Amino acid sequence: MAAVRNRIAHAYFGIDDTILFTTVGEELTDLLPRMEALARKEGVSV
Repeated sequence: MAAVRNRIAHAYFGIDDTILFTTVGEELTDLLPRMEALARKEGVSV
């Protein structure tokens, strides 16, 4: 995730929008429930 953030922040005009939105839609959707569970475990409201 850090590498993706760095790529977006520092090479904005070199990003392929299709790849980025496909990644968000397909890959991060599966990660969301795990992140929410971790946040609840740590006492962070989601």
